[in-house]
Amino acid sequence: MVAEILALRARVEKLEAELRDSAKLRETQKRDAIDKLAARVAHEVNTPAQFVSDNVSFLDNAFPAVVELLEKIEVLVDAVGAGSVPAQLVRDIRSAQDAADIGYLVVEMPRAMEQTINGVRRIAKIVAAMKDFVPAETSEEPPLDGVEGSMADLGDEWGDMS
Repeated sequence: MVAEILALRARVEKLEAELRDSAKLRETQKRDAIDKLAARVAHEVNTPAQFVSDNVSFLDNAFPAVVELLEKIEVLVDAVGAGSVPAQLVRDIRSAQDAADIGYLVVEMPRAMEQTINGVRRIAKIVAAMKDFVPAETSEEPPLDGVEGSMADLGDEWGDMS
């Protein structure tokens, strides 16, 4: 009888150890899945964020030259209204036009704004997908293959937009 109890106790201890090992393995797998998901989301957000950053920098750099040109045009309008346009003012405006590279900006600024808007929308869509994926009131473990599929779909969509 004592031998049977000791054998049962040893079996229980072995099962407990297996359960602990199994729980540790599940936790490790969960952490790995979360790490993969976080890396994928970061990658998906990075591309449109880079477009937004680059385009906002471009617009920020172009803006002072455009403002300078507009200020000179305002002076020109006043001069025309007064009936006298100094030749130097016309030269200054032409110089400001060249410095601002207006022809280039007229083409590139709308594209930069469109890409920026698309990038912000893309980021918002990724955030919405993540919010929809795991509702705040649930503690259920999300099926990661569904998120990875959604991320892949969003990646395909971003490729179409860029």
